[in-house]
Amino acid sequence: MKRLLEVRKSMKAKKPEFIMQDAHKKKELKWRWRRPQGSDSKMRVRRYGYRKMPSIGYKAPRAVRGLSSEGLIPVRIHTLHELQAVKKGQGIMIGRTVGIRRKIELLSKAKEMNIPVLNIRNPLAYIERQHAYLSERRQLKQQKQSSKEKKKKETKSKKPEELAETLTAEEQKREEKKKMDQALIHTQ
Repeated sequence: MKRLLEVRKSMKAKKPEFIMQDAHKKKELKWRWRRPQGSDSKMRVRRYGYRKMPSIGYKAPRAVRGLSSEGLIPVRIHTLHELQAVKKGQGIMIGRTVGIRRKIELLSKAKEMNIPVLNIRNPLAYIERQHAYLSERRQLKQQKQSSKEKKKKETKSKKPEELAETLTAEEQKREEKKKMDQALIHTQ
């Protein structure tokens, strides 16, 4: 198995990028594979000096096809129930729709069960980072909430006279604006 994984790795290192004809020359062509159809296409006829086409020889050995670089069968999980169904010889990949809290829960349970995680390099460091992020976010939320409450108290504690003064100040601004508008209209 190990030898086959090494063979696959060396084969993939040599494998060219299969892109459609002239994709490297023309911007409007996407870098994806489409078989050349043209009657005069040199690539279709496999002429030397032209891009390679996919063929059977580039396939990985059948025994290691679809396995991870460690030789494990990747299994995508989203819940603890799915995690408990994982067997020996399988590695988990946590789905992208899983939130931070559940991801932390899944990673700690996987560590407990000695199940390898394929899409996170260092699960323990990741858990610590996310815990720090969550606590920071919680603190920011509390600060926002307290500042909102302070503002509410300030507006309630303001005397009606002060509120009236602010209203009159706004009315004065409106009157000044009206005068300026009138002046502009008469100058034209």
